[in-house]
Amino acid sequence: MRTARSVVLFALAVSACSSSTRDDDSYDPEQQRYSSVSSSSSSSGSGGSSLSGWSGAVSSSSSSTGGLSGEGSSGTSSSGGVAAPSTISLTGACDASTVVELDDGALVIADDEDQVLRFYAPTQGTAPRAQVDVTHQLGLTDTSGGVFREVDIEGSTRVGNRVYWLGSHGNSSTGSNRPNRRRLFVTEVSGSGANANAVVLGTPYEDLRDDLVDWDNNDGHGLGESALGFEDAIDQEPERDDGFNLEGLSMTPDGGAALLGMRAPVVDGMALVITLNNLEPLLTGGGTAQFGALYQLDLGGRGVRSMECAANGCIIVAGPADGAEDFRLYTWSGNASDAPVERNADLTGMHPEGIVAVPPGPFTETTRIRLISDDGDVLVAGTPCKELPGSAGKSFRLHELALGAAVP
Repeated sequence: MRTARSVVLFALAVSACSSSTRDDDSYDPEQQRYSSVSSSSSSSGSGGSSLSGWSGAVSSSSSSTGGLSGEGSSGTSSSGGVAAPSTISLTGACDASTVVELDDGALVIADDEDQVLRFYAPTQGTAPRAQVDVTHQLGLTDTSGGVFREVDIEGSTRVGNRVYWLGSHGNSSTGSNRPNRRRLFVTEVSGSGANANAVVLGTPYEDLRDDLVDWDNNDGHGLGESALGFEDAIDQEPERDDGFNLEGLSMTPDGGAALLGMRAPVVDGMALVITLNNLEPLLTGGGTAQFGALYQLDLGGRGVRSMECAANGCIIVAGPADGAEDFRLYTWSGNASDAPVERNADLTGMHPEGIVAVPPGPFTETTRIRLISDDGDVLVAGTPCKELPGSAGKSFRLHELALGAAVP
């Protein structure tokens, strides 16, 4: 079995309008948020399970005993096998790209096509209970037709009432420079239901990509100068093995630092996960990024598409750097000496982009997790969901499924 390769680094510090438009009449430009849109609907998603099957409010670390399969679900079917995945559809967006769960069970979801943070309470309906547009708080400069280009939010992680958000830091799909995507920022979340809100704290950090390039060029990882090829990667299209694309953000299992998961580049077939030692001070106190250990993980030639860790370990969604539909789930201890373990999870028909939370306890075949699916390319009456005008008709899926057995 291949182990994760790690290089522990020196404590090296490296140097470092108008809003996105929407057609919703409920938008308040002064408050930079949308009014509540509630729904008492209990309609089923594509998996056929209704909202009445949701277990209700759960803490951010407890999603293994409840959820779409019903309160108290053990993750096993009546015949003793692993229960099939369950799915509901949530409305108002298509390109759900990352999610965090709050202590009251609410989900905060970002869409990689805008800067609107949507608050959902699946027990109370499929529509967002509140929506907050943080576009004006991010210092964006790149526009097209008078509209700010997207930040391409791809990663998030929560610490208390603060949620950290990560842009992809990549170019456009054709390789054009997209400076708005070079954002790492933190919001403070308050309120609940229709009164939920998020405010950006401190100053969004724009130099993370440059810091990573300098770190690689100066052999901060100990593998040799420019061994990871970051300086060349930032000039490429992001969806290729030698491109540059950040999609994973998590705290380490002990909570002492952050982890950056890279969709690309994939170097010598290995996915890259980089420790960021000063996430909170970087955003609220200034300075430049300070990196710790580099982990090179064997995910079958795939990159990191989402990751989340807790005291009992990490769950990783792995997928190709390109747009191929070849996703896998892995569990990992977070230790350099341990290899990630592929799980036999049923991801049929899913485009998983975000992990709701890491369930407590050891990872077993029947451990239940929840994932969001980026459904921007799903056809709605012949039109890709992401191309629909406004929010009418838009939806994405929330799946609950078992991790499955470890793949030998």
